[in-house]
Parts: sequence; structure tokens; C-alpha cells
Amino acid sequence: MRILAIESSERLAQVALFDDFTSVAETSTGVTGPHVSPDPRGESAVSATRLSSSRSLIPQIQTLLRAAQWEMREVELICVTVGPGSFTGLRIGVVTAKSLCYAVGARIVGVPTLEVVARQTQQKMGLKAGRAIKTILNAQRQQVFFSEYKVDTAGNLAGDGIVEIQGRAEWLASVQPKDVISGSGLKPLVTEISGEIANCVAPHDCWSPSASMVAKIGFERANQGREDDLWSIQPNYYRPSYAES
Repeated sequence: MRILAIESSERLAQVALFDDFTSVAETSTGVTGPHVSPDPRGESAVSATRLSSSRSLIPQIQTLLRAAQWEMREVELICVTVGPGSFTGLRIGVVTAKSLCYAVGARIVGVPTLEVVARQTQQKMGLKAGRAIKTILNAQRQQVFFSEYKVDTAGNLAGDGIVEIQGRAEWLASVQPKDVISGSGLKPLVTEISGEIANCVAPHDCWSPSASMVAKIGFERANQGREDDLWSIQPNYYRPSYAES
């Protein structure tokens, strides 16, 4: 199945193309234009610069499609992060995904942002059964969005995916020494994390959600019959924006 994944919950948008679970093309930071780079499995992965969502999402998609020699009409599934995250980024990502699905008749799957971070963290760290992963994103106003997951006996993530909002200090005080904490919401807390809790922090390259993990989770959900309705899928903001409050 040919898959397009969109991750726009943060300031920089990212897109990826997958064929089932195989990476075909994806965006990355630190390059000046599209190029072909080695995939960890020995395959080729096409990379391109990550830019702000509002300016570059469609150009990124077009660039990757050309590099992969795909036509948009060949895409069968579009996976997109639905929140929490940047109000503008989420809105652009979901609207783009819906528009493209409508245009080419593709199916659509929404993927929770914090689940993406948790899965990346689990895989990067090789976490075993029973380990708790607490993921957070910056919610502004000295607050964080957070979710909690655990690794089950089969090595899969377990959790209801409920997203809550809490003050930064209160959330940090709830972290236990055996927990693993991950997510870009840790950035403002770096100077406040010390002692045993410092050992809980996941590697930095797990913190930001990637389009490649969005593709993997979305494909799994589609295979489980957990697709979304094109007309009703919406971003999950979890609270009004500054302008609305």
C-alpha cells in the first residue's frame, strides 16, 4: 500500500512516503534540498528540507513524489497527526490531508501526536514490559499536554491515549524514578530536571514526532480497520487558542 504521512504538529512540517512498512522518501533537517541518502536497511531514502507548515507542505509533498517517481493518484492511504500541537500546523496538516484524500480517493487515518512520540521512544530505547512512558508537548502558559503509556508483555504500547493539561511544575513533580519521559515539552524544563529524574529523560532525537512513525502507526490502524471518516476527522486542539480564549 502506498502511503503519504504528514506531521505538522510542530513549527516545522514533515512528510514521508511509505510502501507498507518500507520507507520510500521522507523529509529531514539539515539539508538544502532533495537528495538520496542511505536507509538504515540498505535501501534508499529521499530527504528534503523541513520548512514551516504554512509555506512548504504542498511543495514538500510534490518534491517527494517526484523523487520517488510516484503520482499523487497512486497514494492509497494518507496518515496525519491530529494533535495536540500547533493550532495552525494541525489545521493545515489535516485540511491538506483531507483535500488530497478527496482528490484521489485515498483513505485517511488520524494519529495522536503523543502516541508518535511514545512509539519512537519505545523503539529507540528498546523498552521492556512494564516500563512507563510519559510524553509531553508544550501547551504554553507554563503548562504541558501529556499522555501516559506502558509497554505490555507483548512489547506493545498500552494506554488509552487520553491527553491532559497540567502545569509544568506539577507534571514534573509527578514523574517517578522508573518512568521514561519524552517529548518536545521537555525543552523548557531542562534546567529544572535533576537528580534521579535526570535519568528518566529519553534521548533528544525521540522528542519530536516524525512523519515516518506517523506512517507506521497509521498503516497499523488502517489494517485494524481503524480508519477515520473523511468528512468528520478534525484536529484535536484540546483547548481554545489564545485568540479564542
